[in-house]
Amino acid sequence: MFLFRIIWSTIIVAALIYTVYNVSVSTMTFMEMDMSTKIDVIYEDAKDFPVVTICNLNQWRRTAMTYSTYNMIAMIYADEDTQNAYDWDQYYQYSDDVVTSLYDLSLSSKGALPAEEMILECTWKGCECEHTNFTQIMTDLGACYQFKTNEKIDRPGIKSGLTLTLNIQQYEYMPGELEGAGLKVSLMSQFIKKAFSLFFTSCNLLMI
Repeated sequence: MFLFRIIWSTIIVAALIYTVYNVSVSTMTFMEMDMSTKIDVIYEDAKDFPVVTICNLNQWRRTAMTYSTYNMIAMIYADEDTQNAYDWDQYYQYSDDVVTSLYDLSLSSKGALPAEEMILECTWKGCECEHTNFTQIMTDLGACYQFKTNEKIDRPGIKSGLTLTLNIQQYEYMPGELEGAGLKVSLMSQFIKKAFSLFFTSCNLLMI
């Protein structure tokens, strides 16, 4: 038994010495090798800032509607039981007024959420901007607001782009096909007619 322990101890010590020897040789060989470091600094060209378009998913404000127009739209999107209980004779009585009201609103922006009420805070490249820096355009979603600039950006980060705090005024939402509330934000190149869209839903105040 004593001889067996001596043999195993000898093997372990020999293995340890062999390991230390190889580590030492490898370290000395590595230190004797020539080393060189090359650093290249590449400056990217400044990029064009995309055209930013913001659309409220609610096309018309509740307070911009007449009483009969609001009731008519509410009934159109109501459940079946509510529709069956609705006095449709009242609809035919005011149908011309309803159609005229919706037609006028669809061709104008007077029923849309104004930019000064939607854009609560705005910063561009760390400097304060205003709703007047946005242009109103008419789309399938109604009145949208577009930010377009010829300035370029040369670095990433929140201080080199556009920062907004928006109010969608969910209390102004009309009944419709969309059950939620939110915004559609489209990012589009100034030269390529292709947009990348983001949807923000279920929020009354939003910071992007």
